[in-house]
Amino acid sequence: MTKTRPFTDVFEIPLKNGLNRPKDVRGAGIPMVNMGEVFAHRRIRNIPMDRVALPERERTFLLRSGDLLFARQSLVLSGAGKCVLFQGNIEETTFESHIIRARLDARIADPAFYFYYFNSPVGRGNVEGIVEQVAAAGIRGSDLARLQVPVPPLAEQRAITHVLGALDDKIELNRRMNATLEEMARTLFRSWFVDFEPFGGVMPDNWRFGKVDALGEVICGKTPPTNNAMNYGGEMLFITIPDMHGKVFVTETAKTLSEIGVSTQQNKTLPPNSICVSCIATPGLVVINRHPAQTNQQINSVKLNTETGLYFAYYTLEGLADQIKAGGSGGSVLLN
Repeated sequence: MTKTRPFTDVFEIPLKNGLNRPKDVRGAGIPMVNMGEVFAHRRIRNIPMDRVALPERERTFLLRSGDLLFARQSLVLSGAGKCVLFQGNIEETTFESHIIRARLDARIADPAFYFYYFNSPVGRGNVEGIVEQVAAAGIRGSDLARLQVPVPPLAEQRAITHVLGALDDKIELNRRMNATLEEMARTLFRSWFVDFEPFGGVMPDNWRFGKVDALGEVICGKTPPTNNAMNYGGEMLFITIPDMHGKVFVTETAKTLSEIGVSTQQNKTLPPNSICVSCIATPGLVVINRHPAQTNQQINSVKLNTETGLYFAYYTLEGLADQIKAGGSGGSVLLN
């Protein structure tokens, strides 16, 4: 059996928090990984990012291929401590202050092995054991460094990551194929219902504009009391914003509700094939739930009058993402 050791035992250098600096709105400087990228991706490589000026004296904040990035804070437990693998960029890249960088010793640790570990149920459970829940969920770098983690021989780590990497490559290929099909569907939708191309660019006389609530009942989500563990861990999906990134359909969620938790919330259960729209923090994400579900208060959903219009409603609301964002009244922290 592989013995566990403190996570810090496999570091090349100590953990480091990122830059506490706003993005450079002029587009100068170098790319900076923000929390948005951490929550949207499992791996980060050559993706668009905000930019920030980085003086020569702060080059210790640069990332290197193989660095692990952990989310220090999240509005929900499932996001705190989320681990992603940085696989390089075409430019030198840094990272922001809500992210912890872990750079491992390549002589004894394969970064991909620990990436898979911290994204496994065992690794996530280990991280959630150090999460502090105040206004938001968060972790400390000092606690992360002390976590006990398995340290098998490097050859075993690489053998494990080879198998998991092959599966990930297959999943990524399927994802790209799905993305191509989804874009074809969006293009067809825009042609018919936005640009009215089949009708010479003019909306037919017997069509009309309406409001979202004409599609169905709009339901605002709610979170059962988190201080009662009996509310959680059952069969009901509980959708939060991290469950929505990069998806059309939500079939599983990081958290679930028990029958007790469901009963604390009257008229909040969504039937399958409702449309969920994020309206706080990262507004404009749109997904379809495939099973009965509830959502937290960051999400508003449309319980459709008829499933006949499911995909029309989905692409309509997805197409409104920019308007949803523009309509948000932002506070100092979140866009609502």
